[in-house]
Amino acid sequence: MRLGTVFAIALALLFPQVLQGQPEVSGITLPPGVPDLPAPIDAPIKGTIIGPENREFFKELLLPELYEGPSDSKIFIDAVGKLNYQLGFDDDWIAGTRELAAIKKNFKEDRSLEFSFPYKRGFLFGDGPSLYREYRNLNGPKGFFGRKRKVQDLPKGLKADDIFGHKLLWNLNSLLWGNGLLDFHFRLLWLKDSRPYRSVRGNFKRIYPKVLDLKFSFPQIFRERILFYYPEALSGLAWLTFRFESSEEDAVWAYSPAIKKVRELTGSNRSDSLVTSSVAADDFLGWSGNVNLVRAKVITRTKLLVPFSSMNPIPLENTAGCLKAVGADFSGQSNSWNFENPKFKGGYDWLPAKGAFVPRDLYKIEISPIDPYHLNGREEVYLDAETMLPFYKIVYDRSGRHWKTVVVGWGFGKTKDGLRVVPLPGFQIVLDLVAKQTFVMDLTRFRACREYPSDLSLGDFDPKRLLPPTDSATMAK
Repeated sequence: MRLGTVFAIALALLFPQVLQGQPEVSGITLPPGVPDLPAPIDAPIKGTIIGPENREFFKELLLPELYEGPSDSKIFIDAVGKLNYQLGFDDDWIAGTRELAAIKKNFKEDRSLEFSFPYKRGFLFGDGPSLYREYRNLNGPKGFFGRKRKVQDLPKGLKADDIFGHKLLWNLNSLLWGNGLLDFHFRLLWLKDSRPYRSVRGNFKRIYPKVLDLKFSFPQIFRERILFYYPEALSGLAWLTFRFESSEEDAVWAYSPAIKKVRELTGSNRSDSLVTSSVAADDFLGWSGNVNLVRAKVITRTKLLVPFSSMNPIPLENTAGCLKAVGADFSGQSNSWNFENPKFKGGYDWLPAKGAFVPRDLYKIEISPIDPYHLNGREEVYLDAETMLPFYKIVYDRSGRHWKTVVVGWGFGKTKDGLRVVPLPGFQIVLDLVAKQTFVMDLTRFRACREYPSDLSLGDFDPKRLLPPTDSATMAK
């Protein structure tokens, strides 16, 4: 027997994790004993309906916080083994990821990141397989000499596993800023007794100025505006956020049509509930916290069933420098929930009736805000190990109570020529366990732009522009 073969066998016996392959992209290997899941079929999708009768067989793949009551007979999900397409990004994204990963990036003693890199399309800290190798190095068996490989130079007092969770969250941020402009409309519903009893509509816009304008020199990551326009009593109510590259807290302003004034708030107010709901600005897109102002630690890597809003790529049209989602799912037509499209008889009204749940490899990250005035005491975010998208967020209040469970259904848009691939949020669920209230959001009319569109400019993200024209004129006098 050759020496190399003997050495390989010895490695396999001593350190079996070292020789494991990378996680598959298109088909996630299920844990032993979990039944196989079928491929998706025509809509409405009906793969394996997981409910009270068969839940125990799939327990390892279910988020525990969604199934806290073992006698609960109202939770059902439609589960399939994989999507109808290969998850992945376009060639430009892959090239940008390689370039960004090769640039040295520095963390400060407070774990904040020094911004000395370009805002290119791509993952800031490398792709899923490279991060998985780093995770195994940090959490797997030690080397022959009892020491783990040094990952990078860090400030005194910081270790590599102190900032690995931050790397994942920065990858999520770079995934979003790669779009330049994120713009979609939303319908937020309050649900009770199998029907909505209140509805508001609004628009979410987030711009990354350094992506849209290469001459922009201020140290800002993004400007974000959440604007409500229905019902009439709320029309014009708006929140505006500036987020900075440093560890400076977010600058936040809010305009109230009731008092016709703009108020400056604190960064911690982003955890406040919007329009008396349990949905906060930081809940949008699953997790919109400030990475420079949290402590983030990866707890484990796990497999769970997560929701996708579409089993197929969502068509994107490239018009005037913007990618626009087209098709029935993004036309403003809903029919997304169990109360309006009764897919699960006897099931909760908030169960998603469109899309399906798919097994994915996830990182569970524990996040603790530094700001003592932040309403969230602790969060647990489940981030997809390949796409870096947040599918679940568990929020605990300052007393340690499980306060909210946030669920996001994602999809992927693709241009006809395949040159652009963009993740799209499809729907969102917020379950408030303390107030015993349920909220769902439909997200429609999505667009992403790499330059300012004709109907938008940097000036639209100014605190003074939160005022309607008549109020602005009054303020100027």
